[in-house]
Amino acid sequence: MANKVVNYDGSITATPQQLVYPQSVEDIQAILRDPVRYPSPVRAVGNDHSLTPCASSAGTMVNMTRMNKILATDSVNLTLTAQAGAQILDASRASRAQKLQMMLNIEIGNMTLGSAACCHSKDALDGAHFGRSVPMSRP
Repeated sequence: MANKVVNYDGSITATPQQLVYPQSVEDIQAILRDPVRYPSPVRAVGNDHSLTPCASSAGTMVNMTRMNKILATDSVNLTLTAQAGAQILDASRASRAQKLQMMLNIEIGNMTLGSAACCHSKDALDGAHFGRSVPMSRP
């Protein structure tokens, strides 16, 4: 049976030849090094929230949700380092534990950080052209 990916409201459907769930950077590197097994275009996807076809592919879709770790929170430099599949809610909780807060509306708490940084989605790229970092502050 073919892989079928549908966004959250059913407005976008994709049927990629390959749908993969990497768990490490090495997994992603292996995918990108094997165009026969993982045909182009190769596109990353998170929690299927996008209302645009930016993650759709008839080739390979790389679902980032298993790469969901918060790696570090730096309260001195006000930064958070995380894998692309981590959700905004996870980042918010990790920030709060350090007495920090993320400066954005977390209405879409299950949006992945990769999507927030790279895709045009609500609360992610309002007015930005090439992604953005989310400023942090002390409450």
